[in-house]
Amino acid sequence: MKSYERGEGWLRVAVFGLVLVFFGCANSKIELTTENTGKIEKTRLISVIAQEEITGEVKESQSAAAMGGGLLFALVDVAVNSSRSKEMEEQITPLKAALTNYDFREAFTERLKSEAGNSSILKISEVVSSAVPLPEQKQKEVLNSIPENALLTLSTDYKFSADFRSLVITSVARLTIKGQSGPIYLETYTYKSPDLQSQETEAAIAEWTADDNAKFRQASEEGIQAILSQLREKLLKTSDG
Repeated sequence: MKSYERGEGWLRVAVFGLVLVFFGCANSKIELTTENTGKIEKTRLISVIAQEEITGEVKESQSAAAMGGGLLFALVDVAVNSSRSKEMEEQITPLKAALTNYDFREAFTERLKSEAGNSSILKISEVVSSAVPLPEQKQKEVLNSIPENALLTLSTDYKFSADFRSLVITSVARLTIKGQSGPIYLETYTYKSPDLQSQETEAAIAEWTADDNAKFRQASEEGIQAILSQLREKLLKTSDG
């Protein structure tokens, strides 16, 4: 399995988060048309997972928005968000330590490789794993440098909800083709596991890590399968399916 060069810790994940926001939120969903499908000769698929370990969701303060804006309330939001981020990092530390023997990127990419070869729509020639974000300009450079005439990137992140009761996986699929500006397909796939029974944060963390992280492994595998099922429905169909 090929792998692109790894980036630097927090900067790599921060940039990756911006990439997900940009592609998943700022852009509208773009469906793949029959005309564009007919232009695809071969596709390179790059699975982008910049995280080296699990993260947690931080509920952002909305003081400025609630009070109609203003510098003072914006500063309050910054302070509150910083405090919440530090608290989340402290809470998630035991989970990170317990999950060091689980490689989400490897599990996701290996499952993706087993699914990708059957697509008569994309005609995927190779699946590549990347640990660095691929913003739009970088994707253009990659597309121009590969022999395939189409590039599909699947940019994925995974995190616990703010209350640590569920696992959330988000993947942004972006398909581009040589000779055409902008993506010919763009969609965000999401998975959220059922909430744990535990109500308190410490109890939820203990539930995730019990029995060699059994519930986390189960939720992770179910989430990966759910994301790939959505991808299969849209892009990895066979000619008879």
